[in-house]
Amino acid sequence: MKIRTLAGAALAGILALGTAFLARGGVLDQATRVTFGQDVRIPGQILPAGTYWFTIGRGPGMEDVVHIYNRSRTDAIASLPTTTAAVSQANAPRTAG
Repeated sequence: MKIRTLAGAALAGILALGTAFLARGGVLDQATRVTFGQDVRIPGQILPAGTYWFTIGRGPGMEDVVHIYNRSRTDAIASLPTTTAAVSQANAPRTAG
């Protein structure tokens, strides 16, 4: 079985989307449905290909936490603390000029 690691950019995009929801009024119960065509590695486990729900919540120390649920949102699969990542200037888009 071929296992692919979830690219940091994809997870960062999901987290950014969740952060945008938080910034628009503090709504913590919004969810994003994601379907993976292949198995995906997350910290501590592998998610089999399928559909999952991602939500953003607050942890005990008020840090943002990504919660991952099964397709029907009846079982919590993982709760992962978020981190802040800085984008280096080397990766920034270049403009002509």
